[in-house]
Amino acid sequence: MDRLIIGTAGHIDHGKTSMITALTGFVGDSTPEEKRRGITIELSFSSMQNGNTEISFIDVPGHEKLVKTMIGGAFGFDYALVVVDAKEGVKAQTLEHLAILNTIKELGVLAVITKSDLVDEATLTQRAEDIKELFGDYKNLRLLNVIRFSIKDEGLITALKGKLFGLQKNAAGSKT
Repeated sequence: MDRLIIGTAGHIDHGKTSMITALTGFVGDSTPEEKRRGITIELSFSSMQNGNTEISFIDVPGHEKLVKTMIGGAFGFDYALVVVDAKEGVKAQTLEHLAILNTIKELGVLAVITKSDLVDEATLTQRAEDIKELFGDYKNLRLLNVIRFSIKDEGLITALKGKLFGLQKNAAGSKT
C-alpha cells in the first residue's frame, strides 16, 4: 500500500480543519477548548483511502501562538496543503508557515483557495496569481498546483481528492 502524509498550513480561520473534515468526514477539533474557541489547538490526525493509496493528514493550528505545535507536525509531511481564504488572501500566519516549511525540507505544496464560493471570478484569479508569485520566495517549496475549494461544493471536494490521490511518495520533495 502507498502511504502519504499530508499536512495543513495557513492562517487561522482560513479553513484548514473544515477542508479536512470535508475530505475525510473526521472532525479534528475535539477538545473542549478547541470547541469553545473555534480554533485548532492540538494536532489532529485523520486519513482517507482509495484503492491501494492511503493519505494521512496532520492538521496543524494556524494561530501565531501555536507555531511550536505547527513545527512539531511539519517534520512528518510528505506534502503540504497551504490554505488561503479566498476573501482574505495571504496573511501573516500563511507567510510564517511557508517560511517554516521552507526551512525544514524540500516539499511539494498544493495551495488551496478555500471559501471560493464567497468571491467572484476576478478575485479567485487574483488570489491564484498572488500565490504563484509568492512561491518564488521559497527555494525549498515546489508549488504543484493552485486549487479552488469550497466545503459546500461536492465537485470541488472530489477534485481535491483526485489531486491528492494523484500524488506520489517518491516525488514529494523533488525539484523536477
